[in-house]
Amino acid sequence: MPDQSEPHDGDMDPTLDSSGLPEKSTEDTIQPSHPAAWPFDSDEPPPERIGQYRIIGVIGSGGMGAVYEAAQENPRRRVALKVVKQDRASPAAMKRFQFEVQTLARLRHPGIAQIYEAGTFKHGEHEQPFFAMEYIPGARPITLFADEMNLSVEDRLHLFRKVCEAVHHGHQKGVIHRDLKPDNILIDRDGNPKIIDFGVARATDADLAVTTLQTSIGQIIGTLQYMSPEQCLGDPNLVDTRADVYSLGVILYELLCHELPYNVQRQAMLEAIRIIREDAPKRPSTITRIIRGDLETIALKALEKQSDRRYDSAMSLGRDIGHYLDHDPIEARPPSLIYQARMFAYKHRLTTAAAAIVILSITGGLVATFIAWSHATELANQLQVANTEVTEQRDLAESRLQDAKSLHRSQLRDTFHAVRDLEGALDEKLRIAANVAAYFEGLRERGQAEDVDLEALADAYFELAEVRGGAAHGNLGELNEALVDIGRAREVWESLADNADDNLRASIKVAIMRRREALILQELERFPEAVASLEAGQRLLETVPPDHPNSLAAQRVRGLSLLDQGDIRWAIDDHSMARESWQRGMEILAQLAEAHSDNARVRRDYAHAYRRVGLSEADVDARRSLNTLRESRTVF
Repeated sequence: MPDQSEPHDGDMDPTLDSSGLPEKSTEDTIQPSHPAAWPFDSDEPPPERIGQYRIIGVIGSGGMGAVYEAAQENPRRRVALKVVKQDRASPAAMKRFQFEVQTLARLRHPGIAQIYEAGTFKHGEHEQPFFAMEYIPGARPITLFADEMNLSVEDRLHLFRKVCEAVHHGHQKGVIHRDLKPDNILIDRDGNPKIIDFGVARATDADLAVTTLQTSIGQIIGTLQYMSPEQCLGDPNLVDTRADVYSLGVILYELLCHELPYNVQRQAMLEAIRIIREDAPKRPSTITRIIRGDLETIALKALEKQSDRRYDSAMSLGRDIGHYLDHDPIEARPPSLIYQARMFAYKHRLTTAAAAIVILSITGGLVATFIAWSHATELANQLQVANTEVTEQRDLAESRLQDAKSLHRSQLRDTFHAVRDLEGALDEKLRIAANVAAYFEGLRERGQAEDVDLEALADAYFELAEVRGGAAHGNLGELNEALVDIGRAREVWESLADNADDNLRASIKVAIMRRREALILQELERFPEAVASLEAGQRLLETVPPDHPNSLAAQRVRGLSLLDQGDIRWAIDDHSMARESWQRGMEILAQLAEAHSDNARVRRDYAHAYRRVGLSEADVDARRSLNTLRESRTVF
């Protein structure tokens, strides 16, 4: 939609009421803020009225049409009236226009320009569509407003955070803007942002996408300088909400650095696309020393080339901006113990004074032990002799390091498990799990982590996922964050499976993580991804020999994963495939129950599977479920 930022004479007219219309309705009361031209046909003037709207002047025009300033009769107010060009009113363009109206009508947020009415009017021999939307007097693009008002960095961040909240609202309604740029983010006279022009947005709802406009592959929509790398390819299937996150990152960069991360205005199209897709943006700290540290990290994370390395939502980006403003740890960097302690101490100086002494003592002892081990190893390498005394010192230091690691591991893990089953205390559980993960992640980064340490790291990430989005012990409801944590746990187990001689135990853990990942994706209604995750886990366990010591565990995970897959397919009305998945899962669990009749867990799985799937079509199945439940009642 064209910019509504230019001032209008009628805005300051003393005869106007609060709605922007004159108290006395006369033809001469409101003067046009721009000459009333008809941009669609130079030989024909614009209509004086469109429906209940009287044309005052032209705000601007673009590829799809023009936007007029107009006076609405009932209710009495000034509106922005958008009309599609006559030569663009093809069936495809009409469909695009209808899609824009449908998209905007779903959005109700103070940070998004409101649509009031949509319809068509007779112009010559043609029916032309229009819609009336909120008029934003005195509006200016966000970057221009920030510069004219000489806003501080903090004020720019507060303003940008409101924009993130408005964009997130659109994403929650299934709308991707796909053309976010300063000209489409206007600031009104009160300093509040209004996002306009969702005309190139695409609905993410699967059912809506079938009936609404689909952008053809190869067609690039939007303003190139603000496009994400994947959007530059022109394939709509590659674009999701993280494309808008990238565009927000460009706008944030421009707000903070007063320039764009790339200047492609004078480049040929293919070269401009290559720069956006391949070249790293200039670090903000090289432009201005004010933008460094956490703020630079936030900006660069939003501009990551790979979409899965960016913030997963506009809300996550806005939340990290809030963390920075509140001097809290940001999410854009690994939550190391030292970093968290520094940020916590900065915000709570008095509270952490006593704790700092204890932390320094423990850390000092661990560092001293590590230095002693490193010194002994260095001496051994330099001398290259079998010096008994040096060897004994090295072995002693190495032993003490292992003892310190074991003590640290047991203290952290035992403390977490002690509070894990308590009701409430979710923040404390999250903090402990994050500290455990940070400690062992630090060992891995320094190359000091053994397999047992990596297993502890994977368990810590799993516990983080449970606290954020699990079901067993209560959770914070942060499903997207839980999905990231469970992915990290899976990656650790996959690295262990790749390096182990007998990798079946680690592969089983990978399949378990895949299953938990699928359950979170199911809650997020990302059903195809959930099914794919389950299928990937099952493939790891399909060729397990029956005589392998871990065969029982592997087959149990396969059976339960197939039942989960059946549940998900049933939820998306794929009943045939759901029944097939249930049947295969039941067959595996039935074989295990028969082969391991003395195993209470296997019998319980089999009994619950009958109740879960609801196979009550035959009396014999119902009796079989009842008998199985009775046999396993003692273990419930």
